[in-house]
Amino acid sequence: MSSSYLLNPRSAVVPLTGMSAQLDALEAWCHTSRPTDVTAITGTGGIGKTRLVTELLRRLAQPSPGQATARRWTGGFLAETPLQQPPHYGMLATSKYPLLLAIDYAETRRSQVDEILDIQAARRGG
Repeated sequence: MSSSYLLNPRSAVVPLTGMSAQLDALEAWCHTSRPTDVTAITGTGGIGKTRLVTELLRRLAQPSPGQATARRWTGGFLAETPLQQPPHYGMLATSKYPLLLAIDYAETRRSQVDEILDIQAARRGG
C-alpha cells in the first residue's frame, strides 16, 4: 500500500479529534423527520470536512443499540467518475435504509447533483 493512503481522509488512519460538536450536530440533523434534506459542509481546504463526513458515515452505519445485526443507515461518497455510463443513480432511491450521500466538491459536479436531486424529488412526490 502506498504511503499516500495515510493522507487520504477516508482512510481514517488517525482518530478524529476536535470536531465532536460538529459531528453530534450532523448526526442529529440526520435523525430529523424530513424524508429528504440537503446540507453543505464548508471550510478552507484541509480543515477536515471529508474526514468529518467519513466519521459520520461510520457512526450512522453502526447497529442500533439492542439490535446488534440491524444496520441503521447506508451511505458513502459519490464517485467523481461513475463506472457505468450513463450512471444508474436511480438505484439510490431504492435503498431500504436511510441514505447519506456525500458529494465532495459538489459545486464542480452540478449535473450529478441535479440528477440525484431530480431522482429523489420524483421518489418523494416532488
